[in-house]
Amino acid sequence: MAAKHWIILAIAFACTVASVSAISCYECNSSLNPGCSDSSQISQSYKDCSTLPGRDRCMKSRGPGSIVIRACASSNGRNAVDGCTTNANNIETCICSSNYCNGSSGSSVVSFLTIIVSALLCFFF
Repeated sequence: MAAKHWIILAIAFACTVASVSAISCYECNSSLNPGCSDSSQISQSYKDCSTLPGRDRCMKSRGPGSIVIRACASSNGRNAVDGCTTNANNIETCICSSNYCNGSSGSSVVSFLTIIVSALLCFFF
């Protein structure tokens, strides 16, 4: 019975590692493509971030005048943690780490906590 739990945990971990190493994000700029502002119109604008060295997260920025930029981002510095921040120029930037997570109209943050909770549930139920 314990072996079953370890196998489930190993599979969950392997899925997490795979999703971290190769991520795809929506990529567009509403000043060049007005459809970028509308999350229902961006399905054709995507980028495989593995083609860009060091880019392992997705980013969505919304600035004054409703300008929206969606792109691949690196995980160094201020982008190391998933979530949203607003700078002094009133530009909100959201960083996330799952495929196409920068497509929603709100913050789309996926947490490693989900996998941990799933693994714990396997052990106790």
